[in-house]
Amino acid sequence: MKKFRITVEGKTFEVEVEELGGSNESTSVASYIPSNPVAAPTVIAPTMMPTVNSTPKASDQNSPTAPTAQSGVSGGKEIKAPVTGTILRVEVKVGDVINSGQNLIILEAMKMETEIQSPVAGKVTQILTKNGEAVNSGQTLLVLETAGM
Repeated sequence: MKKFRITVEGKTFEVEVEELGGSNESTSVASYIPSNPVAAPTVIAPTMMPTVNSTPKASDQNSPTAPTAQSGVSGGKEIKAPVTGTILRVEVKVGDVINSGQNLIILEAMKMETEIQSPVAGKVTQILTKNGEAVNSGQTLLVLETAGM
């Protein structure tokens, strides 16, 4: 066996070549050993949690520093899209009583399905999206009522 170091397009390879018989014909590479093996990249799936905002109480709205409620949303905890994507499934309906950690919506983003789970126990009061709808990051998807639960 003869060992050769070959550089192709800036990459160096170490090969072993075995001489066959007594002919002067060229032989094929018997084995391939990279001189600087590269480890395969590690892919880590991001963990996404929805953001939750609480709308102000009626008594707080007179305060000069009180935030204003978003239009179209009437009180409660807002569940927002963590990333831009497409709604695959809404797994709850208005009136459902849900537990903390329960799946609410399945969102597809970059060919990955993201389960949007409830951060709190409550009751679904509004659903502001539907299956197949494209949504933006931070867009309110549904509203939960948590008081008195």
